Amino acid sequence: AKKIAILTVSIEVVNNKAKDRQLKIIKNAQASFSLISPVASGLSAVTGDEFHYSRLVAVGLFSLLSEAQGNKSDDPEELSKTVHAIGEEIGLSRPRLEKDLGLYRSNLEKMVQAVELMEETLAAERRKRERQKAEKAAKD
Repeated sequence: AKKIAILTVSIEVVNNKAKDRQLKIIKNAQASFSLISPVASGLSAVTGDEFHYSRLVAVGLFSLLSEAQGNKSDDPEELSKTVHAIGEEIGLSRPRLEKDLGLYRSNLEKMVQAVELMEETLAAERRKRERQKAEKAAKD
């Protein structure tokens, strides 16, 4: 039970740190986009000679668009199409972008499943303790 509680707290801390990072990225992007046209700013940053693609570029683009759309981002296929369209415009490899986004989405699904499993395990532990207390109280 203690290990599960520690894991739950650890996941919450990781989730909070990831949200904080995403918020910082979004705030920085908003600040730069308010000065220059969003498309021009994004394209000039990515098409430079010093640009190096990494998986985080695809994940960041996906997260940024998802946050920007808010409740409208319920359709992941539409969001992926938008990410691919932007990726092609700035010269990113479509197969690599798809691979990286697929890996990111599968990791998100695994994290959701892990959290659900932990919640179910914690609920089962609570029920077990309550049942043991009830049996002990019945014996006394």
